[in-house]
Amino acid sequence: MTNTHGVQYQALRPLYKDFVLSMPRGAAVVYPKDAAQIIVKGDIFPGARVVEAGVGSGALSIALLRAVGDDGRVHSFERRAEFAEVAQANIETMFGGPHPAWALSIGDLQDTLPEAEQPGSVDRVVLDMLAPGSAWMRWLRRLPPAGCWSATWQLLPRCPAWWRGCA
Repeated sequence: MTNTHGVQYQALRPLYKDFVLSMPRGAAVVYPKDAAQIIVKGDIFPGARVVEAGVGSGALSIALLRAVGDDGRVHSFERRAEFAEVAQANIETMFGGPHPAWALSIGDLQDTLPEAEQPGSVDRVVLDMLAPGSAWMRWLRRLPPAGCWSATWQLLPRCPAWWRGCA
């Protein structure tokens, strides 16, 4: 592109880390170093089918979408419509439009997940929410026997005692 003085510029898509640290926010973001840990420890792979609960501003959603690629799927759930709106705008800005592997459901995970995903239909579950409530068994049933889940550290003290003992 050329400015009004005839100087030419080349517009580049920002690096993930630069975009996440400067993108508009509706909620706190998962920083790139933490997103990397979630992806590695949660074994998020190209082609994976991932459920994400708690979209916030979309930083982790972007990282998950980059990890699963166009052949994977990320189905994100967000309770607050205003956060979902910010996340959707951020994702479309980062990828230059809607991402083909991303679906967004607005509503409580406990209410929307059973209608959206069948048992055994996802490979990984990523929880970035403070209180999963009684949704445990609902998302747990969506995982196949070798499925993995990842949760923010604030969530772990709220896990049922039997679940903490499995780690």
